[in-house]
Amino acid sequence: YFTALAFVGVIVTVLLQRAELQEQRKELRAQRIELEGQKRELEIQNRTAQLQRFENGFFHLLDNFKIILEESRNSQLMISFKPLQALLAPYSIIEKEYNINKDVQKFIPILFINLPISIKKMAHTYYTIIDFIYTHDAFKNKKYDHSKYISILNIYLENSEYAILFYASILDNKKIKLANELHLFSHYSLLADRYIPARPEHVLFFSPEAFGGDYEEYIRRHGLQDKTLEDFLQ
Repeated sequence: YFTALAFVGVIVTVLLQRAELQEQRKELRAQRIELEGQKRELEIQNRTAQLQRFENGFFHLLDNFKIILEESRNSQLMISFKPLQALLAPYSIIEKEYNINKDVQKFIPILFINLPISIKKMAHTYYTIIDFIYTHDAFKNKKYDHSKYISILNIYLENSEYAILFYASILDNKKIKLANELHLFSHYSLLADRYIPARPEHVLFFSPEAFGGDYEEYIRRHGLQDKTLEDFLQ
């Protein structure tokens, strides 16, 4: 009889311990859920703080860029020449004077030597802002969230500025990568009559993703289907 009671006591003790362990597991699960919630909330707070810091810097840079952009547009070179003769049409003159033919790697430095400082400053400031957006910690885990800020920046550009930025990129592999990955020239009007590339094949320095809807028609019009950059640099 006493042995049976002892056995029942053991069973009851085991059941009580089991119930206690289940309760402890529930508490631990609840604590884990609460900690995960706190972690998510902290991540949101950190993300919000990062974004606020980014936007403070971005809009400060944007205000500065708008001032520089206005200075470049008011430069004597931009006022004197309405179409892209101001920047790229002298290509034929440079070709004859320097005998560089199609060598864009010689043409670009010569072209930029003759540009006003305000225009060079505009191109430099633009890519400084692009790099600031691209590398900021606010977009470390969400790379494509920065596209709206690039769109805000590009709102202020005219086709003449796109032409400058296009040539400011050609001899810089990092800028070419940014133009391709971030679609920087998606609003560059390749089919416009003014401010277009000096030579059609120059678009081949970039991938099609760098440009917008004009690209395919531009390639077709100039017979560049199935052409590569190497075809023109040989």
